Amino acid sequence: VKSFAAPPSPVKVGSSGKLNGKNYRIAGHDLVEVAEVNLKFERHEYQLQDDDNNPAVLVCGLRPEAKDWVLFTALDPAVPLTPRQAGTLRLGDVVNIDGFVAPVVEIFLSTACRAGDSTLPQADNLATYGFIARTNQTLLMTHWNESGIGFHRGKLQTVKEVRSAFSQSPRN
Repeated sequence: VKSFAAPPSPVKVGSSGKLNGKNYRIAGHDLVEVAEVNLKFERHEYQLQDDDNNPAVLVCGLRPEAKDWVLFTALDPAVPLTPRQAGTLRLGDVVNIDGFVAPVVEIFLSTACRAGDSTLPQADNLATYGFIARTNQTLLMTHWNESGIGFHRGKLQTVKEVRSAFSQSPRN
């Protein structure tokens, strides 16, 4: 099994900035271990809140040693998959979630540990199964466990966009 550690956190909890035309504040930070067949790696996931307190997730490094960023916003499908249905999917299977039709390109188990700089309650060792479906620049990330299932639509962000948005000092 190949293992990769995450680099130091590139942005700080408390920072505020604008992505995709919305103002966001970084409210929390998880260091997430992702396990796939023959691969384990860590990535940073940041819990964001917009001006209306709507949540979003900013992920740094979907793959090991990648410097990509993806902004995920919550998706509430009219007819969601159940955790059991999601668990039967295989790589290459095509999903249709509220008209987003794409093949499954990753299947994983993730374990989140709240980083010390987070302002949110602890989430240590929160394990979920998941998959990512993708078409060009749009992604669908789904996580589930015995408690339920969640869906997020993602949009790729450049390093420059994220650095520009969150380069300011965190507010106390």
